[in-house]
Amino acid sequence: MAETVFAVTQSGPAHQPDPCRIWVDGEIFSRQQRAVPVSPDAQGALCYVSSGPCLPGSGVRVVSSAGEDVPLGGVGEILIRSDCLFDGYYNRPDLTAKAMRDGWYCSGDLGFYLDGELYVIRRKKDLIIVAGKNIYPQDVG
Repeated sequence: MAETVFAVTQSGPAHQPDPCRIWVDGEIFSRQQRAVPVSPDAQGALCYVSSGPCLPGSGVRVVSSAGEDVPLGGVGEILIRSDCLFDGYYNRPDLTAKAMRDGWYCSGDLGFYLDGELYVIRRKKDLIIVAGKNIYPQDVG
């Protein structure tokens, strides 16, 4: 179901020919999990490519681990609501309860929303915890 995020957001001719790219301050992003735009040539800048704006009939929220909406540019789990989204797992109310929160589908993707564009950055479960510190595989270099 991770592909659901890409089914409710799109870049294209009606919006713009190519997906948006944003460069963010890498240090702030790493430490505060917040996207702060910088110039592409700024030292330590990280580039992210947008999945696009929401399509009509769809909605996206980015929430903290406590389920609260994060400020624009804040990293959190991407929740989706759409008129073309499934209602739940067939004969599996237990899985449906885990996947849905107040009518929103919990995608398992982490990302941020900024300037009307959704940026998916990683999967929620792709996390290594070492001595109490969260480390994402893509940050190990």
